[in-house]
Amino acid sequence: MVKYFSSRHHGAIDWMMRHHPEFKIISSLFEIDIIPGYIIAGNFPLSLAAEICAKGARLFSIDMNLAPDLRGTELTAEQMEISGAKLVEYYVSKYIYNEN
Repeated sequence: MVKYFSSRHHGAIDWMMRHHPEFKIISSLFEIDIIPGYIIAGNFPLSLAAEICAKGARLFSIDMNLAPDLRGTELTAEQMEISGAKLVEYYVSKYIYNEN
């Protein structure tokens, strides 16, 4: 099973290498063709997350409970640990709202 983690954040990459070394680290999804059955991890905008799911890949995000003072900062793997980081699977689908 092919597993990719897409990120440019050093702390997140360090955390993944410690906890999920089976994932291949890539800096951008543009480096690969997404194939049904792939496992893709990272934190993506909803539109990209929906595209990943629509292509038949499984989507995982690193979820954690960040303290307000840590939001918007570059986290270390240790800060992620303290914040309870874990991989969580999501399924995102796109629906275009039509008010008519």
